Amino acid sequence: MQELQRADMTALPAEERLPFFLNLHNAMAIHAVIRVGQPGAVDRRPFFSDFQYIVGGHPYSLAAIRNGILRANRRQPYTLAKPFGSNDRRLEVRVRALQFSCRRCCNSATLR
Repeated sequence: MQELQRADMTALPAEERLPFFLNLHNAMAIHAVIRVGQPGAVDRRPFFSDFQYIVGGHPYSLAAIRNGILRANRRQPYTLAKPFGSNDRRLEVRVRALQFSCRRCCNSATLR
């Protein structure tokens, strides 16, 4: 974990960012289920937004990875703001072209 905190994500080649963040998201979802429990039906915020890892000196939640990185900083459904502001350094590592289905690749830790 300490190595992730110090990692320079901008040095990661663009073609390796998608698999890195998909794997990070899915590992975090499993870790979140262990630490927080499965997301609730009403208040899912503690699971998707409050549970975070520090990667390269920046906080990443499941929602930030899914919407800010994997969905190229697109708004979450039913929200007004994008995950990252225009001066956020995490924008440098977002996946630029959306070429996959986020729903199929990201573990949401729910039983469906």
